[in-house]
Amino acid sequence: QKEQVSLTLRRWEEEVSMSRETPAVEQRGVEIVPKGERTVGFWDLFIIWGGFSIIMTNFLLGALGVSIGIGPAIIAHMIGILIVAGVVWLGTLLGSEQGIAGTVAMRSAFGINGRFIASIVMFVVGVGWFGVQTGMVGSAAFEIVKKLVPAIAFTPRVWMVIMGVLMAVVAIYGYRAIVWLNRLAIPGLIVLLVWLTYKIVTVYGDKLASYQATGDMTFFAVINLLPAGMAAALILGADYGRYVKSQRATLGAPLSVIVFFAIVAILGVVSAAVAGNWDPVQIFVSLGLGSIGLLMLILAAWTTNVTNIYVASLALSNMSGWQRVRTSIIASVAGVLLALAGIYSFQGLVNYLTLITALLIPTTGVLVVDYFIRNRRQMLADELFKKEDSAYWFHKGWNVRAVVAWATGAIVTVAVPDSWIPAVSAMIVSGAVYYLLTMNTETVTGRESTKMAAR
Repeated sequence: QKEQVSLTLRRWEEEVSMSRETPAVEQRGVEIVPKGERTVGFWDLFIIWGGFSIIMTNFLLGALGVSIGIGPAIIAHMIGILIVAGVVWLGTLLGSEQGIAGTVAMRSAFGINGRFIASIVMFVVGVGWFGVQTGMVGSAAFEIVKKLVPAIAFTPRVWMVIMGVLMAVVAIYGYRAIVWLNRLAIPGLIVLLVWLTYKIVTVYGDKLASYQATGDMTFFAVINLLPAGMAAALILGADYGRYVKSQRATLGAPLSVIVFFAIVAILGVVSAAVAGNWDPVQIFVSLGLGSIGLLMLILAAWTTNVTNIYVASLALSNMSGWQRVRTSIIASVAGVLLALAGIYSFQGLVNYLTLITALLIPTTGVLVVDYFIRNRRQMLADELFKKEDSAYWFHKGWNVRAVVAWATGAIVTVAVPDSWIPAVSAMIVSGAVYYLLTMNTETVTGRESTKMAAR
């Protein structure tokens, strides 16, 4: 008994010592997360993705779909949400099984140098969205302060810098800080969303009943909105999934996406129907939400924007090899500068949506086929961090077949009509082309297993 007590005390002392040595700022970049550090459970993952899902982008995309009618728009968005949730789950599974970030996983399909395809686009997109939402949050903060304390209102650009720095600090501290931010923000956001819904239904119910569809978009085009807006779903799923402790816990991600994407998108649909306008700012003004509505916008953008910088920093770390703290600072500064340059505009949102659809979604099709079908969820994770001696070196660091499949999917994205649901078409075509190009070739995992057996 004394030996058991002594052993327990020694273990406790070791845990205390480790906790003291663990820095507050997350130090991990894109290296493999050891199994012992994969401790995120179902509810933590559910909360993280809840914070990511409650964003004004989803509200805007929901509002855009109202032109086909309230009922049809809700049905179309739910189909799109199920597509997004499925891709997020696949990415989360990959990340939890291999302990690697999404951009690193891309090396297994595209080759060691092929990582630059996903990394460059993820950095640009992450920084761009950070700039867009920092501009939006700064403008909203300016309006609130101008109304409550005019003496310190300054200008919208000053508040863009202030809010951008505050949001960046959370992202720089890393995964733990993001979890805690979402724990604090989600309850308040849920209350605000419930209040907004109550006001729409009770005060503006007549306008909902009398809304007439304009037919500016087709049913299939509305289905495409949310999958296009979440073109990086697979990569994001892996980025957060690498800390997840079990396959059962991975379900927290897709279930959270289904719940919170649906709430925000449907709220966007009904709000746009009531206000007769798809613009979130104009919707809030029309509904008389004032400072409360703007506060909701700030909280929703904040929980998402820390993720934008976190993902962008991982992408830059993947390319440069720098520590994530340094890449987070670089990405944050770039995002704030973009906000000051005026990237927050409708056209800016449209441009980024088109960019990530064409460049990122085809990589999803290739990686899904490579990991889940060809290699049957096997990967040589350690080999992803080598260079010329890596099993994933292929031809001068590139898997040409994967690049061809990716390019084909990118062309499909911009070539097919909206009725084909470009985001889905690009994913299917790129995956199918990759499978056809590689169907008679040996997989990397199979080849390495043969080598080991021969030894």
